[in-house]
Amino acid sequence: MKTLLLLLVLIFGVNPCAAYASEQPVNGSKPEESKELMFQDMLMLFLLPHIDKKIDEIYADLLKYSPEVYPYFVHVHDVRRVNGFRGFHFVITLEVIPTVGPHIAVGKDRLIFDISPTNPNNVRLLDWKHLEDPAESNFPPNWKDMLKKRSNQLSQHVVKTVTESPHDPFVEPEKDTKMMNLVLLFELGSRIDKAVKEEFGEINSSLYEISGIRADGHGGFNVRVHGLITHGPVQDEVNIYFSAPHFNSGLMYSGIEVIGKS
Repeated sequence: MKTLLLLLVLIFGVNPCAAYASEQPVNGSKPEESKELMFQDMLMLFLLPHIDKKIDEIYADLLKYSPEVYPYFVHVHDVRRVNGFRGFHFVITLEVIPTVGPHIAVGKDRLIFDISPTNPNNVRLLDWKHLEDPAESNFPPNWKDMLKKRSNQLSQHVVKTVTESPHDPFVEPEKDTKMMNLVLLFELGSRIDKAVKEEFGEINSSLYEISGIRADGHGGFNVRVHGLITHGPVQDEVNIYFSAPHFNSGLMYSGIEVIGKS
């Protein structure tokens, strides 16, 4: 098996309802783009299917239809590297605000994910806690029929305590861009392997890093991965490209470019 340096990226977080307002220009200025924000948004492309699956289960007894989860209504509460410096095992805690219709907040939930190459598809839900039920007062009259009749008692689920290493404390995403890079590489790893194998066949060794990211202007992203690939007596320097036309599409392989040989 080939060893990859894989990138872990964390999510742009916002407050319920206030989150939507935070996207709007302040004093006439445009929202500010940043590399950290793009990294966080891109991680959402990988985690959204796992988030959606659990949110559907949680709200099955609360709403008649499944709510939507938008990346800008997910907040990274904390993140921890489990197995020491440059280890590829992470625990991420998210706070999620599901919505229906015109961004009507229907509750709040906390999800804890384990991200590791030993997990199926690299991601496993460790635990979760339902924090807030839908409030009927938040629903316009024409949306109240979304609610199922139930007790106002908030469902309680205990989140298991995750032991923290004193050497690997949880950090806010914007304070550790290198770890965010590792998360993204981590998530792209299997796609990188597949693309390289199709282009070069069996390889002896490889080393990768994220060398560029950008928003495409249509709600999607492009990622460029720089790599050094040794196959037989040859070492190729390559750029591997991934693109996502919109949030729910996921980053997909779009091409590989050989930029040097040795």
